[in-house]
Amino acid sequence: LPLADNWKQQFEAANGAVLKSVASTVSFDEINFKEDIVTLYDDDTRAFDVTGTTDRVEIGDLFLVKTASGTIFFLNTSDIVITTDNNDDRYVFTVKL
Repeated sequence: LPLADNWKQQFEAANGAVLKSVASTVSFDEINFKEDIVTLYDDDTRAFDVTGTTDRVEIGDLFLVKTASGTIFFLNTSDIVITTDNNDDRYVFTVKL
């Protein structure tokens, strides 16, 4: 692949974590309390299990991650840094828990 396209921009859960993608109808700014995050995580109409890797991640994509110990993080993809001359590609997330 050309250097500008060689990063798939996907990720997956690891170490016993569960990853969910969040519907585009959900606003990161509207979820402010731990109880709201738990409610969203449990809502199968707005939070969807990711099996394997995510689809291509874009700025604004929302995710929920439940760790093996039970902590739930709400992630907003606030930036994606793509490099063409090194392996420093990365996501930048704004996190609520």
